[in-house]
Amino acid sequence: MNKTSKNNPDQRIYTTFQMREAENRSAEFGVSLGELMDNAGNALADTVLRLFGEYAKSAVVLCGNGNNGGDGFVCAEKLSKSEITPTVVAFSEPKTELAINAYNHLSDGIEVLKSTDIEVWDRINCADVIIDAVFGTGFRGELPENAADIFRLCSASNAKIIACDVPSGVDAKSGEVSEGTMRCCATVAFQAVKAGCMIYPAADYCGEIITADIGIPEQVSDAISPVSILGLSDVKKLINHRPKNAHKGTFGKLLCICGSRRYTGAAALSVMAAVRSGAGLCCVASVKSVVDSLSGSVYEPIWLPLSEDENGFAAFDEKDLELLAEEIEKASAVLFGCGLGNNENTLRTLEFVIEHAECPVIIDADGLNALSRRIDILRKARTDIILTPHPAELARLTGQETRYVLADRFSAAKKLSDEYGAVVCAKSAATIISANGRLFLNLTGNTGLSKGGSGDMLAGMIASFCAQGMSAQRSACVGVYVLGLAADRLSEKISERGMTATDVLRFLPSLFKEFE
Repeated sequence: MNKTSKNNPDQRIYTTFQMREAENRSAEFGVSLGELMDNAGNALADTVLRLFGEYAKSAVVLCGNGNNGGDGFVCAEKLSKSEITPTVVAFSEPKTELAINAYNHLSDGIEVLKSTDIEVWDRINCADVIIDAVFGTGFRGELPENAADIFRLCSASNAKIIACDVPSGVDAKSGEVSEGTMRCCATVAFQAVKAGCMIYPAADYCGEIITADIGIPEQVSDAISPVSILGLSDVKKLINHRPKNAHKGTFGKLLCICGSRRYTGAAALSVMAAVRSGAGLCCVASVKSVVDSLSGSVYEPIWLPLSEDENGFAAFDEKDLELLAEEIEKASAVLFGCGLGNNENTLRTLEFVIEHAECPVIIDADGLNALSRRIDILRKARTDIILTPHPAELARLTGQETRYVLADRFSAAKKLSDEYGAVVCAKSAATIISANGRLFLNLTGNTGLSKGGSGDMLAGMIASFCAQGMSAQRSACVGVYVLGLAADRLSEKISERGMTATDVLRFLPSLFKEFE
């Protein structure tokens, strides 16, 4: 068994879909679902005995009617052979074949109560350990009233609470938590940690997560690419070495097509994030009002003034496109969309960029909003595409309602990535990166980034790393991790509430010093 935490990147993490696939394929290699349940329930009991066996005398095993409840029945049966006396509390009659079978194999001496029996309250108040095996990875929505009432009693008791695979009330896809969910001191995750349990608020309810091997055959587990948590040591290895004899051309040329009269800051933040992340040359193509506003105080970039329509957005006329074509040819990466405005000119120019670019193209903000109207233009790309959507933008790109994307961002990001061959950074408090059939989860960052400008910085950083020669996948992983880490380190010195994008930008050179 392995212990895990959000700070341990060396752990196996599965999405709920991956876990179902692993369980269903196990039978092909001689391990039935019934055997997996027996292994899971026994592993749960072994963990209870290891953690609490020295002092615990009584345990209440809360069991639902599905396979999670079946795991609980198996656990209770094994505990009954130990020094811990189990009481089973069944919330309803078991419904699945496996749960019914596990229930029927309970020894006659094990007390089984219905959740509505008055004796349940006394057993909970007297229990040393409470084992939560009510709802599993299929839970969505809100806890039933009866379950919530009993969970409140459990939470008020002195018992140690341990969860079977996931705490009941946790959505193992989204990381959302129903009101009334018990905070567990430990969770026994079967075969792998479920991805939603790594995301807040769910992570606050799992306690110590202990992974238990339940006998999934190696042929099955080896064929699954688990979700990878980005870690500091790995990211340090990914950042390019800067040779002593380098010059500005060594670190690439980034073209930023960003900004408008109303969104001047988006252009400034994205290009300065790129500069502070090491790009050798940065050219900002933007409307004249942006160039005039910024060029007197932002000295590092090259400026390419574009024509402006009556609303202050880039008109992208024929002359502009000729100038852009020249810059695209010289660029080692292109960033498109920060503060551009969502209109037909933006969409038309995005298609032009995708058709002409032979270097990586990073699409953010209004570039994504424009793209959602004609996403098939991605099929014209001759190079790597990186998309950086927040949940609402991801919903528009996938044609779903935002609530469905929030319910399972892992699947939404992977579907978009797989369909169009793009690297997708699904931004949120925990950012998910889907690239080349793999999923990555970033857990750095804090509420200091919950402000306008953070997305512009991230896009600029990812684009900068691409311009310096990193692969699209590596650039996305490094960008999201380093931006979050910068906010984390900065929060040790200033408040998250008062933190600004400019504060983070100024801190980046100090952080990069650690990597050098």
